This record gives sequence, structure tokens and C-alpha cells, in this order.
Amino acid sequence: MAADSQQRTTLNIITTPAEIIIIPGEADLYHDLAIVTVCNTSNKDVRVDIREVLGGPVIFDVFAPATTMGSFSIPLSALIHHVIGGDWTATSVSQTIDIRVFCVYYTRA
Repeated sequence: MAADSQQRTTLNIITTPAEIIIIPGEADLYHDLAIVTVCNTSNKDVRVDIREVLGGPVIFDVFAPATTMGSFSIPLSALIHHVIGGDWTATSVSQTIDIRVFCVYYTRA
């Protein structure tokens, strides 16, 4: 993966249990995920499920206690995206007030 292919998204706000796109898919490209940080400003604990395609199976989850943050990173590599053009998504499994998601990923053809 070339260093110039590194990209990031930030401040995707999740306020309901709906599935939210955190990294939009692009035709003919994969987005390999390196870091996901979840900041929970709500007053209750939350688990956020991460999927590599809208409506797909949960790949991993991040737990963020109330008013703190949780993080998931892949050391020395990235989580390989298997769905070309697919959207990475996040879903809060409970009703929350404010969840912010930060991602670092690599784009490849």
C-alpha cells in the first residue's frame, strides 16, 4: 500500500441505532481499514458494530464507555476490504445521543 493512498474520515455522528456509512464506497476501489476510533459523548455505554458493506455481517465491534472513547487498530497492516465499491458502516446497538467515528484507511484498486 502506497503512503499516498492513506485517507481518513471524521465526525460521522450516530444518533440512532440506524446503520450509518462511515467510509463511502467508490467504483472499482477497495478501502482497507487501519484505525477506527469511537468517541462517546453520551451518558451511557455503547457498542458500535462495524461492517464492510451496507447490510452485511458485523466484522468487528468497538465498545465505548459513557463519556469516553474506544479504539480498534490493525498493527502494521490494515483490515483488507473484500467488497469492491462497498461502504464501511457503523451501527450503534443502542439509542444514544452523540457518537463520533474517526477512521483511517487505505485505498487500492
